[in-house]
Amino acid sequence: MGLGYCGKILRVDLTREITRDEELDENLIENFLGGPGLGAKILFDEVPPRISPFDPENKLIFMTGLLTGTPVPAGGSERAGI
Repeated sequence: MGLGYCGKILRVDLTREITRDEELDENLIENFLGGPGLGAKILFDEVPPRISPFDPENKLIFMTGLLTGTPVPAGGSERAGI
């Protein structure tokens, strides 16, 4: 996998109180660089355009950048998307 990825993301459903690991497709990693890119892809694919911010079907996405955990200055950034 490499490139700062662990190979999976964690999905948390607060309504049903369940969690599950989801394997990352390597094509996604190559096409959507970093956590912010993957987060935007998930948001675009899984959330309808006119959904209410407080709708239970809406998503709150937290993703870390590729340089998180490295000694690079400002490399510990994370992004949230709603």
